[in-house]
Amino acid sequence: MPFYSYSIAVGSSVALASLSNIEDVLLPYTRPLRIAPRSQPVNAYPIRTVLGSGRERGDGLVTHAWEFDALPAQAVNYLLYVYLFSGGAVSTAVTLYTRRHDANAYARYNAYAVLPVPGQDLEHLRGGKIRLTLRFNDMVAL
Repeated sequence: MPFYSYSIAVGSSVALASLSNIEDVLLPYTRPLRIAPRSQPVNAYPIRTVLGSGRERGDGLVTHAWEFDALPAQAVNYLLYVYLFSGGAVSTAVTLYTRRHDANAYARYNAYAVLPVPGQDLEHLRGGKIRLTLRFNDMVAL
């Protein structure tokens, strides 16, 4: 049974019941450990763009990240190249359920997962482990 409620699914506006807990997604590669991400507080201030007509358009939240300290290389390969970014895409529309960091509450968001940049978001550690930062852009609360 997962310890945390961090969940994700490929696609926009996926129902909460259909989201996969990230600990369960990684469990075949991390067994017997259940590894959950660390996350930063969700930025509560959306980007606003003033259009030429003077109307204001909300462009969603800037960014959010899930950080994994030491995942096996096989887990990273599966998560990135099979589960999220199959077909060579550099960004994927996802629905995620992540911690808001106020009163330990979680919320569901539409976002775009961005393929990690080696050296910046992917760091190879000893023993075949990888430090991974998975970034989400243009978050919009559901």
